[in-house]
Amino acid sequence: MHNRTKKVTFTALFSAIAFLCVFIFRFSGIGGFLTFDAKDAVLALCGLFFGPAYGIAATLIVTLLEAVTVSGTGLWGFVMNLLSSGTFVLVSSLIYTNYRTFRGAITSLVAGVAATTLVMLPANLLITPVYMHIERAEVVALLLPLLLPFNLVKSTCSTALVLLLYKPISSAMKQFNILPGRADTYRLNRRTVLVIIASVALLAVSVCLIIFCLGGEFQIFRR
Repeated sequence: MHNRTKKVTFTALFSAIAFLCVFIFRFSGIGGFLTFDAKDAVLALCGLFFGPAYGIAATLIVTLLEAVTVSGTGLWGFVMNLLSSGTFVLVSSLIYTNYRTFRGAITSLVAGVAATTLVMLPANLLITPVYMHIERAEVVALLLPLLLPFNLVKSTCSTALVLLLYKPISSAMKQFNILPGRADTYRLNRRTVLVIIASVALLAVSVCLIIFCLGGEFQIFRR
């Protein structure tokens, strides 16, 4: 019971941080109407730390809060948001729960990127025409030049953030007995340095693609 209480408490904390990410450090105006923020990375961390059930619970809470506060896309925008974030969180945390190794972490995140990109293609075809009030043919025309690369880059950017944050946060949480496992001090060994370099490079490339290829605009605070 005590362990479950800790999980619920920290799931609420991760949800609050993810919701805060909706307002800060975001990209808007991608393709004229798409937005991206760092909340998926925070939600994925919650799922990786505590399991898919807690990750999905946090995702549902945050996307619902976003829908009723700052989002202007209504019910269908909420569904699209939940599908995108939920797929990334669910797939990555499900795989990592069963393969809690470094290779398992990489595999789970890559699978999350692939699954999100694939799921959002039919979702865009079916739902986007409804809530944007445009013809399906217009959405089809946007799939390859905009929607597919957007979902791919968005998920890749979230993956880079997860890889950067996972180890230092998990080490700190183990030190305070929040997560199970041997408490270990975060050290910059060879693998850690390589992961940091690769993650920063991946993040830099993703941000450049969002700004220069997809027309996104960086915002520190939501306007």
